[in-house]
Amino acid sequence: IIPEFLTKWEVAHEGLERLVVSDNMHGRKRRMFEESDAFLALPGGIGTLDEIIEIISWRQLRLHDKPVLICDVAGSAEPLRAMLEATISMGFAAPETRALYEFVSGVPAALHRLDALVRAVEGGATTGPDQSGLVASGPGESGPRPNDREKSSLETPGQGTTKRGPAGRADLL
Repeated sequence: IIPEFLTKWEVAHEGLERLVVSDNMHGRKRRMFEESDAFLALPGGIGTLDEIIEIISWRQLRLHDKPVLICDVAGSAEPLRAMLEATISMGFAAPETRALYEFVSGVPAALHRLDALVRAVEGGATTGPDQSGLVASGPGESGPRPNDREKSSLETPGQGTTKRGPAGRADLL
């Protein structure tokens, strides 16, 4: 999901299975929120930090209860972990804040964790306190055709409501 203005700045990867173009950044975030059953942050820059902190904040505000994973590749997430721990140790956040997110070591571990969340839901078990609602997906999943371009409008998440996205989708922030 990419906002229209960034298609002019960045190369919008036209070879993706599905490319969604939103009107703006708010529409991008809204769309990612709606279509994701879980959130996975890979190493990135300021935009990634903005998005992962926002989605953790939304979870704290109970706007969703979807799993939030932060993938640590070669120590890339250690500064974020230190910052989150500092907010807790300095009393700006409660120790329970740690339950809002999970750090995983590397991409294989992140994929394994997402798979475990899906298996837990398939087996009828909960995934822990979040009860994520992840469902399995596989070949033949219905949905948009490759390279469909869609538009999204300026919105923010609804108060206390969560729409579940397409089966098994996790957003990469």
